[in-house]
Amino acid sequence: MTKFVVSIISLSSVFLVLLFSTQIFSRAVVDNEEIKLNQTLTKTIETIIQKEKVVLFSKTYCRFSKKAKKVLEKYNLKNYEIIELDKLTNGEKVLNVLVKISGISTVPQLFIGGEFIGDSKKIVSKDESGRLRELLIEAEALHDNRPYRHLHPHPDGHLD
Repeated sequence: MTKFVVSIISLSSVFLVLLFSTQIFSRAVVDNEEIKLNQTLTKTIETIIQKEKVVLFSKTYCRFSKKAKKVLEKYNLKNYEIIELDKLTNGEKVLNVLVKISGISTVPQLFIGGEFIGDSKKIVSKDESGRLRELLIEAEALHDNRPYRHLHPHPDGHLD
């Protein structure tokens, strides 16, 4: 009888070890997949930041993001990207990558010429000091050297 009990205990131990090992292996595979996805996402975000002259990471409902967008609207920008994190299915993961790049965990985050400029407070202060315009000129992000965009309505009433 004791031999039988010992055999059952041994079998259960082997089963538990196998089960635990499978879970560890399975978790390692999942972790490895997650790492690859994060690396791909990081590379994508870094490419966007380097490729585009002006990139603003934002959230549609954020009052600080709205303030930053209002500042950027004053400038006659050639092309710029506004990436609304709350509209992305992986917006939180994008924000996690941005934390590693910029060191801050909030939006908005502005990049000009591949360099992190700052959050809403920095954007506004650089705008007020004239430094934002200088950075935009250095990055060749303006259509011309005029500091602000001049919108002219079409005869049918919509803006250019």
